Amino acid sequence: MNHQVIMIGGMPRSGTTLMSNYLQQTLNIPVSPETHYFSAALSKNNLITLDDLPQPVLLDPRLGPIYRELEGSLIADLLIGFEDLLDKIFDDEYEVIGEKTPSHLMKFLEIAERRDSYRFIVMNRSCAQVCSSLKKVPWNDGKIMRNSFRWLKYYIEAERLKKRYPGRVCIVNYNDLCSNPEAEISRVMLELGLQKIDQDVSGFLNYKSELEPWKRNATKKPSRQKKILEINIFPKIYLAVFEQVSKSLIRLIF
Repeated sequence: MNHQVIMIGGMPRSGTTLMSNYLQQTLNIPVSPETHYFSAALSKNNLITLDDLPQPVLLDPRLGPIYRELEGSLIADLLIGFEDLLDKIFDDEYEVIGEKTPSHLMKFLEIAERRDSYRFIVMNRSCAQVCSSLKKVPWNDGKIMRNSFRWLKYYIEAERLKKRYPGRVCIVNYNDLCSNPEAEISRVMLELGLQKIDQDVSGFLNYKSELEPWKRNATKKPSRQKKILEINIFPKIYLAVFEQVSKSLIRLIF
C-alpha cells in the first residue's frame, strides 16, 4: 500500500463526518465515503457480499462499482483486503488518505497491532446526546437501553485503544470540536504528528447529502448553541446515571 492512513471511528452520531470534513478542508487529507468493509461487506466466510451493505454505499460512484466487482471474492487476510479496497478508491493520487466508518473502531486495536504507520481519531460524545441523535436516523430503532449499551461498547474500546497506543490515538469530544474547532484540530495534529499536505482534494466528497440526508449539516461549521435533547426526563436521568457509573467502573479497570 502506497498511502499513509488516518482512520476515523467512534460512537454513531458523534461527529465522525464532521471530523472527516475538517481533515479534508484543513489538512488536505481526503476521507473515503463510509466503506462498511469490516462491519457489513464481509460474510461469515470472509466473502465480499452486497447483502448487508447500506444503499448509500452501493449507490456511491466511488464505492458501488468497486464492491460489485469484488462481490463473491474470498478475502484471506481482512486487513490486506481492506487496503486493496482503499487503493481502488484513491488510486495513487494521494500520499495521505483517511477512512471513516464509525463502527470500524471495533477493529482499530487489531489494525494498530499490525500497522505501525496507521493513526486513529476516535470521536466521543455523551451517552444522552448519542441516544438522542440516533432517533433521527432511519437505520436505528431509537431504543434507549440498546443504544446506551452500544455507546458503552464504543467507549470501552476507545479507552482500550488509547491506553495501548497513546501516541497513535487521539480522542476528540464532539462538543469540544463544536465549541473550538481550531483548537481541537491543532491538538489532533500535535498528538498524531500530522501536518497540512500538499495535495488537491477539491471535489472529493466523503458522503452525498441526497443519499444520507441525516448528514446534510456536516459540512457546515458546527453551532455553538446548546441543543435540547429529544429525550423525556426519566430516560434522560437513566442515561446520565448510566454514563457516570460506567465511566467510574472503566476508570477502575483501566
